[in-house]
Amino acid sequence: MSEARPRGAVRFLGPRQAGGVVVAASPVRVEATLDEVVVASGLADLAANFVPGDAAGEARGFLLILPEGLDEGLRARLIFVARDAAGARFQLSRPEAADDVWLGGGLGLRFVAVDRISRPVFVMGAHRSATSAMGRALRRSGHYAGHGEGHVLPLLARLREEVATYYQAAEKFAAAGQFTMLAETPETLMMDGLSALFVRLGRAHFPGGAWMEKTPGAASLLAAPMYRRIWPEARFMVMQRRGIENLVSARLKFPERDFGALCVDWAAAILAARSVLPELGAAARVVEQLDLARDPTRVGAEVAEFLNLDADAAARLGAALRDEQPQRSTPEMGRVLSLTETGWTADEVALFRARCGAAMAAAGYSFDKEYWADRDPGADCG
Repeated sequence: MSEARPRGAVRFLGPRQAGGVVVAASPVRVEATLDEVVVASGLADLAANFVPGDAAGEARGFLLILPEGLDEGLRARLIFVARDAAGARFQLSRPEAADDVWLGGGLGLRFVAVDRISRPVFVMGAHRSATSAMGRALRRSGHYAGHGEGHVLPLLARLREEVATYYQAAEKFAAAGQFTMLAETPETLMMDGLSALFVRLGRAHFPGGAWMEKTPGAASLLAAPMYRRIWPEARFMVMQRRGIENLVSARLKFPERDFGALCVDWAAAILAARSVLPELGAAARVVEQLDLARDPTRVGAEVAEFLNLDADAAARLGAALRDEQPQRSTPEMGRVLSLTETGWTADEVALFRARCGAAMAAAGYSFDKEYWADRDPGADCG
């Protein structure tokens, strides 16, 4: 009998909603109690998708509507219990890793919304900042699978924004207690469902669990904290290059693009990186393109240590950074330019200063051949 004992878990879905799943052979009643007083109850009686390993019973979802006026302190004191067919009570767990599996409220859904197994590396930064060189080196290390570029994962942020906008606009229909389908479909379900879709995409593309994704631009950088929540073991290679050299290269690579637009793109990527780096913490490493161009051996060794690569993979990574030439749009990738050496017109120089000045200052770059403005060039790379 003990082997068939019901078990389950619960999580908060909003200020007045709690949902979860109970694995039991028959319907069970779930109760939320506060100081031994039942404040909400419901029946777990909606069959969830069968989950391998849950052969002891059927996964049954539930959704409880909590009373008004429960602040965070009172909610923390809630105890969720269920009664099995014999009338015995057992407590539902609220593990820290509850976000790993969304337990579906009363809809009987179950899916993985956080992937703690895969170890992706996200290569990020402005265009023309050696993102391609780093991505190729990671693939050539033999440790990481991946494509030349991704351009799929940024879609997740857009979809989540659309869901948030929809629920905000439909707030009166989504409120607890409303007799609507939306009220019984929490926003968290939709958000976690989207995360679960992208977790499955990652696992389908890269079943080995070690993969790299490279999508240049500010949007990917701004999504990095979200990626880290979904893939807690992820690492982030933030590639940077000073605006002067970057735009000289970008203009040669993309001659059809407007110079002012190129300025905006570079500045947006730099400022996005500065905004997310504190949240990424030790999971991120900034790599300066100039360092990579001038000393690929040292940079390769530091990246391999950061990613905890074995000796063989580290050697292949280092060889790739040394020997495989990155995309070259200028004769000397390690050359530092002054504004007068760019060939820009006076109007273009003024436009660069206006649109890129804040980002140059934020990253500690100078406008002269010193490259750095009164700071240690390696300050961001540790």
